[in-house]
Amino acid sequence: MSAEPQSPPSPGVSPPGMNRRAACATIAAGAALSLPGCVNFSSMFSKMFFGDPHIDASFKQQTGVRLNDKTSVIVYCTAPTTVLDRHPSLSFDLQKQLTQRMERRNIAVVDANRVSREIDNRGGRATPALIARLFEDVDYLVHVSVAAFDLEEPNSPNLLRGYAGGMLHGYALRGGQDSGGRQAVQIFQKEFQVEHPNHPVPRESMSPLAFEKKFLDVVSEQLGRVFYDFRSSELF
Repeated sequence: MSAEPQSPPSPGVSPPGMNRRAACATIAAGAALSLPGCVNFSSMFSKMFFGDPHIDASFKQQTGVRLNDKTSVIVYCTAPTTVLDRHPSLSFDLQKQLTQRMERRNIAVVDANRVSREIDNRGGRATPALIARLFEDVDYLVHVSVAAFDLEEPNSPNLLRGYAGGMLHGYALRGGQDSGGRQAVQIFQKEFQVEHPNHPVPRESMSPLAFEKKFLDVVSEQLGRVFYDFRSSELF
């Protein structure tokens, strides 16, 4: 995967702030995750008295579209060269994990390897319009545009804490040969910022590779909740 393609931002949406110390704008109220082994008593009492409410995906709330096994979807992740120079496989790794999460939620999503292969065959870059033409049988495109990604606590190289920030874009892929060609129409946009865990982890307690794998799992989980429904208990 190569650097992110240039596309004009939607009117009225500011680019994401990249200050790691700024308050994170969480996705689907899920950025604050409990650490393994911790018990979230507020969650227990809430579930005891109110059950386990079903929460609609942000994508569905904003577009009226519920992604399922009858709506085919492509996930495409990009990042700038400043990020890919330090994390060369980030785009594909995140693309694959998010694709797999959607599959487990019974969403008809195109295989990540196929998407990567088609785009790499055309120079490694793809605009939404090109993807619409390459995949004529697909209904929607989810573009994850990573702007920042780091695994170290600022000014503390011996401490590990993950940060990822960027934008999520959703496109409806429409048209065909009989209607004048395929088009990608933007229908969704949302900023994301993920910081995990709540407290940094000493480097000697976990290898950077293992930490990166764990953090990518957290990122893909939080991004996934933007596109599929979930239960409130999944936030804890």
